[in-house]
Amino acid sequence: MSIRLLKKSDLHQVNGIISRAFTQGRLDDGYAYTDVPMCKPEFLAMYYAQCPQGCFVLEESGHIQGAVFCHVWGKTGWFGPLVLAPEKHHLGLGKQLTQHAVSFLKGSGCVVIGMEVNPRSSRNIGFYGKMHFIPSVLSIDMIKPVPAMLPAVQKSPHQLVYYSRLSKSERLEFLQHASHLTKAVMPTIDYKPVIQAIDEIRQGESVLCMLRGTPVGLAVMQTEPSLVEEQNAMLRLISFVAHPKTPASYIQFFLHDFLDLAKSASLDRIMIRVPMYSNRLFKILLRNNYRVVSSDMRFVLEGYADEQIGSFFHVNRWV
Repeated sequence: MSIRLLKKSDLHQVNGIISRAFTQGRLDDGYAYTDVPMCKPEFLAMYYAQCPQGCFVLEESGHIQGAVFCHVWGKTGWFGPLVLAPEKHHLGLGKQLTQHAVSFLKGSGCVVIGMEVNPRSSRNIGFYGKMHFIPSVLSIDMIKPVPAMLPAVQKSPHQLVYYSRLSKSERLEFLQHASHLTKAVMPTIDYKPVIQAIDEIRQGESVLCMLRGTPVGLAVMQTEPSLVEEQNAMLRLISFVAHPKTPASYIQFFLHDFLDLAKSASLDRIMIRVPMYSNRLFKILLRNNYRVVSSDMRFVLEGYADEQIGSFFHVNRWV
């Protein structure tokens, strides 16, 4: 059994293992509905494009038995999915893949290292606990349907700049603005890899909210389905950052932007994952009729914690 770099040509085989592994996981955790369909090939291609040098497979006699995708956002590194063929569980192979992923992320200069785990999976929580990962915060998924008629609101003071519509030189300026804004809130994160991958594979859009020449918001969005059998057309907010001086009252403009963007893309709902470093955005979303649908637990490696500074408006998905 050996670990090697994942190649693009491996993605189809890895996709099948992901489906089988997550289906087995749901069976183990006692879910009533257990079938997990395969990912859309484009979705896995987008994951791969973010960090191809950090994607690995576990191979035995020419057959792939497991895989892990690492993601490096500046100095923040996370991994997922990490999967094994169900028949290869309990052989110490998951430990090998995890150690390989952690070694890669450390070698990439990450000072934050972690992943997200279903809090219902006692098996996975115990496994990662033994690998020196500790609970950080609960990440809550919240959904809101896109109404047929958007509510009338005061015109937003900012303008939206779409990454996909920019020239090469303008894209460089966009990425610089995005990096400076994000680092003002979370110095260890840079969303450049996911912004570029989503655009390259055409899985979504990234927008900057500019107010008199100053970036006051950044949203990175997935607008294409993750799974082959996914029925609901959904806008998933991969990350959102608001300027550190943003007042709570201004968030309404961003929320209206999300609804407008979803409606323009003919999507019928919005999903926002809220890591609970602060409850400010959680409360605002509840007041705006967002509904809690699921949660994951964010785990971090001991000594590599993701400490959010202050109570800024900043959310992201490690999934």
